[in-house]
Amino acid sequence: MTCSATKGGSLGGRQLLRFLTPALLLSMGNIWIVTDLHASSAVTNSTAHQVEEYLWLPSLIPEPLALPTDATHHFPREPRPRPPLESIVQGWNVSGDASWLLNVAVIGFPKCGTSTLMQHLESHPEVQMFTKERCELSGRQEATLIRDLYRQMPAGDFVRGIKCPLDIDSTTMSLPAYQKYFPKAHFIVGVRHPVL
Repeated sequence: MTCSATKGGSLGGRQLLRFLTPALLLSMGNIWIVTDLHASSAVTNSTAHQVEEYLWLPSLIPEPLALPTDATHHFPREPRPRPPLESIVQGWNVSGDASWLLNVAVIGFPKCGTSTLMQHLESHPEVQMFTKERCELSGRQEATLIRDLYRQMPAGDFVRGIKCPLDIDSTTMSLPAYQKYFPKAHFIVGVRHPVL
């Protein structure tokens, strides 16, 4: 099955991430399921207008696909003025609202393309991703992650993201932490073809 986008040109970072929802993914609230690495790579390429869907969810993909004109309302904006770090994290305790610091978490099974997807997303000027896996939420180190998101990600209205494939297996620790500290974060879940 092939889905064609009806709008040309370059996608903004927020539009790019919003584009993932209807094009490739089964949307269940804030969970997106990327069903194929080739498809995820095609979407992150700003000139790509076709996405191939192979096996997983063929009946759920709409045709033709219309891209939204403004998808910025789907991600929390950075508060103005930016609150001081001390009002959010004190030592090992999270004491303030950190929900605006993380918009997207790329999680998935081993060898399903999460690193490639993360690199493609990070290459966009409106998206900021850590270059290495950040799995603090599976180890109850949320204060460390929040502190690093605050200090290492640039200020401004960027889509901020992390990658941690372990979070798909660590649902008893990481998912409650996402819900508590980043309730509006979206998940991009990579799955593999069961045979290939």
